[in-house]
Amino acid sequence: MNKIAVISFDGVEDTELFTAIDIFFRAGIIVDIYNVSDSNHTVTRSKLKFLSDKNISNLNSNEYDLLYLPGGPGVNEIMNNKLLDEKVNDFFRNNKLIAAICAAPMILAKNGILKDTSFISHPSVIEYCESKGGRYFGDSKDIAFQSNIITSRNFTTTYKFSMFIVEKLLGSDFKTKLEEGF
Repeated sequence: MNKIAVISFDGVEDTELFTAIDIFFRAGIIVDIYNVSDSNHTVTRSKLKFLSDKNISNLNSNEYDLLYLPGGPGVNEIMNNKLLDEKVNDFFRNNKLIAAICAAPMILAKNGILKDTSFISHPSVIEYCESKGGRYFGDSKDIAFQSNIITSRNFTTTYKFSMFIVEKLLGSDFKTKLEEGF
């Protein structure tokens, strides 16, 4: 059974979090939501409040196939979270898939994970990611995939991004069936 660890934080972009989780659930993927703060409460960009399943201190990369990092304005607030850095690097060292959308590729760039890697991100973070060695994939693309890193632009590409992740985990035939609403 496939499992995804989703990172949650105050200021997370609603669409990038909830749409992705919904698609993963519909695909039959087990999803655990990890909060980066000491609380299990998250307040999204649109001020929606919800409870996360677990705290990031309990995140073990060996239990998951993929780490999902949504974006949003709250990414700036978690850029100095050392525990998040540790967990992201653990997934990377263990050759696990890592998916980051919108501003979240900054977290990968900060940790050297985007060095010499093609990426897509929100326009506001392209320069930062390039300054850390990332190679911007271009404005005409919505998704970049290289090695075990999957990145995407912003909330408008969340559906396509999430379905790409489903395809990577479960195959193109399953993705097609899911798109048809099996």
